[in-house]
Amino acid sequence: MGRDRNEEYGPLIPAVPAFATSGISKFFYYLLCSFLHLLGGIIGWKTPREALSVRRKGNMVLSQSCRCLFRILFEQHIPMRGKVLITPFHHHSFTRLMRTSKHQYHILKFNNLELLEPQDMSAQDFSAIIITHMLGKDFKAPWLSRWKEENPKLLIVEDRVQGDLFSKEQTDVYDVSLYSTGQDKLPNFMGGGFARVHSQNHPKLFDQLADAVEALPFESNWDRFTFLVKKIPTVLIYNYRPATIAIEKVAAFFGMNRNDLTDKYRKKNPGFMHGGYMIRPSPALIQAMETATDLTHWEEMQIEATRRYRHYLNSMSSEAREKAMVFGSDASCCYFFSRFPDTVESRHCLGVNGVVTISNQTFLPFREEDQHYIDHLIAMPSFFNLSDDELAIVAKATECAWNTVGKLQDASNEQDDEEGETTATDIMSDTE
Repeated sequence: MGRDRNEEYGPLIPAVPAFATSGISKFFYYLLCSFLHLLGGIIGWKTPREALSVRRKGNMVLSQSCRCLFRILFEQHIPMRGKVLITPFHHHSFTRLMRTSKHQYHILKFNNLELLEPQDMSAQDFSAIIITHMLGKDFKAPWLSRWKEENPKLLIVEDRVQGDLFSKEQTDVYDVSLYSTGQDKLPNFMGGGFARVHSQNHPKLFDQLADAVEALPFESNWDRFTFLVKKIPTVLIYNYRPATIAIEKVAAFFGMNRNDLTDKYRKKNPGFMHGGYMIRPSPALIQAMETATDLTHWEEMQIEATRRYRHYLNSMSSEAREKAMVFGSDASCCYFFSRFPDTVESRHCLGVNGVVTISNQTFLPFREEDQHYIDHLIAMPSFFNLSDDELAIVAKATECAWNTVGKLQDASNEQDDEEGETTATDIMSDTE
């Protein structure tokens, strides 16, 4: 769908639904490090052996990606065809990996951000539990501690990429905590990921995981350097307002609307590698990740993300706020999600009002039947790049979408009810 030149578009809020959280200057530092490592390799400079280790204090294991660690855990530490208890939603890559395995899965039921204890099964029935946290909050599951005591062999893994503050990590419950450090994550080293292993029941797990990563072939210095070079336009568009405004004007000149521009650019420039991720981090990436053991700065950014998200929510009416909140969460981490009455018309409404968005690119349900829970979940422009006044404008645009698209849908649903043609989709819309 192109841009209607007769339709009046409001001024652009110069932010897109992603942000290089490292910042521009840090990004170019990572790029410089990668160039120096590439140059050093050409002239024969040898990287000290200890600098290549993926082991760090606090039982941290560095990796080229979070998915690499997850795959190692899944393939080497969960018995084939074993029973695995999982949350309904995971990152796309995690969901696809699990769907192709031969394990037996049981999906946890939930109430907003609380996981309900299975009533017909016990800890002894499972080999592992995989929990992906969402929306800047950790799922509440107090029964996990008891299950861990009942079955010491149970492996409990959490994906905290979208979870609560780093300092709230529950080291007495989870055996492994996984983090991504990609281009728009917290922390951010423009690539990579790490695991924090704090398992008393699996004392060899830290060394086994580190050994498995170090057995992989290295990411080459050339691959790391070219990966970052290709990210230069993306980082500038994400973080530098003049670049954001310029690219929008060019797109408008060619008749492309704001949503088309965002969708096409994101598809061609994803935030993660779709393949080839089972590799050992290059020396340049390991150097970039040296500060991973000190998460103070990154936790401050987590706190700021939630502050901005709450300012956005509090800038709309209470009725709109309740509709826009996802699973009752008033927190955020590195992405800023809101719920809308639909995806296409709501995004168009936001775009006309200057707000650039993208449909949910993060969470994918394991079962298709759970899709309705995250239907019409939209990633808003990065709030890191907006002032409080601009956040209020985005909030009003959100409220406008609910007052226009939402009411049109309500009217259509009422008409269907009167004609006796109510569908399952209508019912779900009404209950939401």
